[in-house]
Amino acid sequence: MKRLFLCLSLVLLAGCSTPVKQEMIHYVNEEVNPIYSLEEEAVDHLSSVTGSNYVDDETFYHTMVEEVLPRYEQFVQRLESIEPESEELHKVHSLFVEGAQMQRNSMRLSLQGVEQGSEEVIQEANLLLEEGKAKIDQYIAEMESLAEQYEVEYEVYQ
Repeated sequence: MKRLFLCLSLVLLAGCSTPVKQEMIHYVNEEVNPIYSLEEEAVDHLSSVTGSNYVDDETFYHTMVEEVLPRYEQFVQRLESIEPESEELHKVHSLFVEGAQMQRNSMRLSLQGVEQGSEEVIQEANLLLEEGKAKIDQYIAEMESLAEQYEVEYEVYQ
């Protein structure tokens, strides 16, 4: 499985405030940033059994079941529980949730592919992973746009 997960660290700083600006700062610094460690841990474990670190299907499968998927499931659940109040931020956040859900579903599909010994299913999982990454890239672009609109300093570290 190609590594297309996005590990982000976001920083928002602001001067004068509007309600949306304050919500953005709270959203990133208090709601999204604290859950990134779950995604980062999941991606680190995934990287340990894919690409040049791939050993065999059994190692991949057990790492996915025991380490990767539980952490990523928790990340997605916590991401889904965030409910921005402003319509603008809610719309952008929905892209992040959708992208993370697609990536989670690609992990589940990868496991099915290994269980079935199906390269076709694994390829389908990889495509779904790429679609999820595209949604998250769209989220980042729209967050950058929103930050610019509200004159908020927004940095993404990948």
